[in-house]
Amino acid sequence: MDFYEAQAPLIMAGIFIFVGVLSQLLYLSRKKSCTDWVDGVVIGYDKKVSYSDEDSAKTTSYSPICRYDTGMNTLTSTGIYSFKRRKYKAGQSVTIFYDPNNVEKFYVAGEAPVSTFAAFMLLIGVVLLAVGIAAGLYII
Repeated sequence: MDFYEAQAPLIMAGIFIFVGVLSQLLYLSRKKSCTDWVDGVVIGYDKKVSYSDEDSAKTTSYSPICRYDTGMNTLTSTGIYSFKRRKYKAGQSVTIFYDPNNVEKFYVAGEAPVSTFAAFMLLIGVVLLAVGIAAGLYII
């Protein structure tokens, strides 16, 4: 393995870490805009099924559908975050944080402060970084 081949994992690590950090910043900015809160009720879920292009693996995610009253409107809306499983039961009371400039945009209090996608990208980036460093030490 020559010096340039050893650099490939470091370059890939940089890309994965950059995408992970950017994804987390976008996740937090969406969450930051939801500043008003009310009590709401989970009335169901929006189920989304997607397939990967490479191996046609099926992925199912669920976004909670909640009903809540902002004081001016009673809304039924789908949350901005989705999960691999149903976190709440239909009829369960939850605290809703919504965007006062776009009252249909909300999230349920207690949802993870870290995007799963961002955490996955950062983890891969760190592994590639370790591989790149080890490969660099190997050729010295």
